[in-house]
Parts: sequence; C-alpha cells; structure tokens
Amino acid sequence: MVSVSERLKAKAAVRTKEVRIDGEDFTVQEVGAVSFGEYGRMVKKDQVKATAFLLSECVLDEEGKAALSPEDAFEIAKSARITMPLVQAIMEVSGFGADEKEPDAS
Repeated sequence: MVSVSERLKAKAAVRTKEVRIDGEDFTVQEVGAVSFGEYGRMVKKDQVKATAFLLSECVLDEEGKAALSPEDAFEIAKSARITMPLVQAIMEVSGFGADEKEPDAS
C-alpha cells in the first residue's frame, strides 16, 4: 500500500500545458502556492506587474526552465492578446479553471 504522503507527493507534481498563440506553441506550468500568494498580493496594487510576475514564474523555455526575465515579462504583460491565453492556461493547469471540473486522468 502506498502511503498518504507518497500519494500526495505524486499528485503535487508540477503540471504543464501547451498554449497556441498565433500559430506557435508555448509551455506554461502551474503556479506554486508561494508564488500565487505573491501574485495575489501584487494584483491588488498593480495588475500589470502582477501579471508579469506570473508570466516570469510560469512560462517555460524548451528545457523546462523559466523563459522570461521580469523585464521581458513586463513588456509582454502589456499585450492582453498575448497575455490572456497564457494566464488562462496557467490558472487552468493550477486548478482554477475548467480542467478541474473533470477528474484528472494523469
């Protein structure tokens, strides 16, 4: 029998999602609890900076590492057309969107 701890650790593995924007694929990962808390604190003061923080934490490069510097993320966050699909995917894969209405098959 697998312990509760081991089962929860397996469930806590960071999930990713592909996002298609203008014919190109980008990968995002779920936001961690600490980063989500920081995002929540920031969004009350400056939504663009908070969004840039979220992008810098969750958009991945081809090697699975953070792809955006805070400065680059801030420039990208100014475009709702680009930002909204990324943020929506981050929230969905983090358990805040439609994906969580159905059982996780992973």
